[in-house]
Amino acid sequence: MRDDGRMNGNELASDMVSRVDHEGRVVAIERLHGLVGGGELSLDAFGLALERVLTANDDDGVANAMATVPPPVRFTPRGRKLSQPLKVNTGSNRVELGAGWQVGEHTTVKTVGGSCLVDLTAATWDAHDIDLELRTSTGTIEVLVPEGVAVQIISATGAVRVDGISPPCPGAPMVRISATTTGGHIRVAHRRTGRKRRRG
Repeated sequence: MRDDGRMNGNELASDMVSRVDHEGRVVAIERLHGLVGGGELSLDAFGLALERVLTANDDDGVANAMATVPPPVRFTPRGRKLSQPLKVNTGSNRVELGAGWQVGEHTTVKTVGGSCLVDLTAATWDAHDIDLELRTSTGTIEVLVPEGVAVQIISATGAVRVDGISPPCPGAPMVRISATTTGGHIRVAHRRTGRKRRRG
């Protein structure tokens, strides 16, 4: 610190770096490595994005850098977006919302005694941020969330479990979840519950 109370160059640089959440920067770098390793990002684009992440002065800078690379979810084309909230009521049946389904900006999933798989990794998203309401009486609902996406639990009543969700990537899409069950189970995770193999 200088005599006039101002920061010197080194202190100012250190202060600017501290404004960026360290975990967020690490997640962003891991995301970039995953994209280039999977062939979704060229080496040139990787280098440019990595430089922007490393030199970002704040979280917004990291988010802006990540906005230049493929997002962790697929977005619905503008002309196919739902014009009203999506409501899914499975009753006592077993339903899997998997490949090819479309999650609305406001989506409600209800079951009575049945089970429902809500696979957000396989869906196209109508919006950057999704409001997802989950309700079941005695059934089960399992929600699969893409890695790197932000998960915010707005409310949880009953047996609701959030299983090993990884830190979100700065600027990533978000799913806001309201979950209620009286005698069932609701689980939010990246992967399905493991099933035991049958022995022959």
